[in-house]
Amino acid sequence: MDNNAVDIISGLNGKGINSPTYVTPGITGSGYALKLIRSSHQYVTIPTYKSFVNTSFTVEMWIYPIILNSGELFGLFNQYDTSAGDHSLQMMIRGLQMTFDFYADGVTGTTSLTTYTWYHAAFVYDYPSKTQTVYLNGYQDASRISNQPYLGMAGPINIGMYQNGCSYIFSYIDQVSLTMAAKSADDILNDATLASWHSFDSGITYDSGPNKLQGKPVGVTLAPGKVNQGLNFSLSSSYYQIPGYVLIGVKSSSFSMSLWVQRTSTGGGTLVHYSVQTNGKGWCIVPIGFSSAGNIIATVWAPQNQ
Repeated sequence: MDNNAVDIISGLNGKGINSPTYVTPGITGSGYALKLIRSSHQYVTIPTYKSFVNTSFTVEMWIYPIILNSGELFGLFNQYDTSAGDHSLQMMIRGLQMTFDFYADGVTGTTSLTTYTWYHAAFVYDYPSKTQTVYLNGYQDASRISNQPYLGMAGPINIGMYQNGCSYIFSYIDQVSLTMAAKSADDILNDATLASWHSFDSGITYDSGPNKLQGKPVGVTLAPGKVNQGLNFSLSSSYYQIPGYVLIGVKSSSFSMSLWVQRTSTGGGTLVHYSVQTNGKGWCIVPIGFSSAGNIIATVWAPQNQ
């Protein structure tokens, strides 16, 4: 959703209806996310027909709901053929919970969503077992065996609307992906929770994680590491910057950081530093570092009620 609805992999390009806009940053901390306004009947349609019949598939996306109401439907990813059973592919928010349905043949999640919060939503259909599974933030939220496989043979894909001008959503949407296979629970968890993974084995800036947060080396060179390649910080001014950790700013959320370190000097020092500004100024904290005695220290900012 980088300021357009172009599909960069398989040519299933989308078209914005009723002039949807894009906001920055998206979930990656850079680029854009799609903004859909419910009252303006905005959505994205993919007119090229894509068959979901007799096959497994996985749909994933990041959503940031702005309006949610109990008893109402909010479209996420849908394909409508007819109102006959199992002829309408529905991935929506039903009231406050996510739902995955083939029309009168589906499953609804158990977790209530809240507004103004980023969520990773995933919908997995395993054709051999006829299992529909909903994942929220990487964890299974609901699952059931469908009565029939999906049978719809026509219809565009709509993002942010169900069909015939109903069930629009008011939300930011980013990183929409369709995989024509049933992803495993481990794959979904990785997509939802791995913010970045810089192994330095595919180049000094490359992020092997799903968000592609490109690093910026300053006074840093590649060197033999604990596992294949690593970084050498040879200057007192050396650092490696990675922008865009949006979810670190979400209150009451867990996170983990890990890295291999081989010290070349003694005393205190910073291992990880994060700041609200790219120049390192403004509000900042050092979550991992060395004390003056050389001990590893981990800290976290925990203001009242956060």
